[in-house]
Amino acid sequence: MSHDLSAVPHMAGTPAQAATRDYVLERMKSWGIDAWSKEYTVYLPQPDTVAAWIITGRRATPLALAEPGTGPQIPPFNGYTGDGDVTADVIYVNYGLIEDYKTLDSLGQSVKGKVAIARYGRSFRGIKAREAQKRGAVGLIVYSDPQEDGYFRGDVYPKGPMRNADGIQRGSMMNGNGDPTTPSWSSVEAAGGRPKAPLAFRKIQFSPWT
Repeated sequence: MSHDLSAVPHMAGTPAQAATRDYVLERMKSWGIDAWSKEYTVYLPQPDTVAAWIITGRRATPLALAEPGTGPQIPPFNGYTGDGDVTADVIYVNYGLIEDYKTLDSLGQSVKGKVAIARYGRSFRGIKAREAQKRGAVGLIVYSDPQEDGYFRGDVYPKGPMRNADGIQRGSMMNGNGDPTTPSWSSVEAAGGRPKAPLAFRKIQFSPWT
């Protein structure tokens, strides 16, 4: 069953996800479980372009953002981030925590107008984005440090539990609960006695962070 569920990417809101839903329902019903599904209308970013370059002088070197394999892939992005096209110097901010920015301040280094580079860990990814934005960063790149959950620590999947050299984390950057159109409530019409907040449903165009 795990093989069937992981055979193809099935991001929420896509036909592949609907096929996964139907598969799970069919299997559960075959086991005598009273299984059912319910539809919700939610705001789910689905970018159509994600790209990044390293620019040195007049030379722009594109970064490889695809994971190994030739099958369909989900773009390497985190949900509920802003869209845009940014060119700026980069600055390393360790884990992107408040204490990391205090260290940078003590060294006379500012992230304002720059692209912050932070590693995953020690906080929710949305906190990293919030703190970078508060300090005027124009973009944020978050990466997985192989010394912490990757091939430096042990065997990689499927031989072991660690992330391989090309593995990419995906998740949400939103600091909040539930669908942003119905904050703190289920994503249904008139949630909590209030209509769903107006919010454009659209694909997000990314060309981020050089």
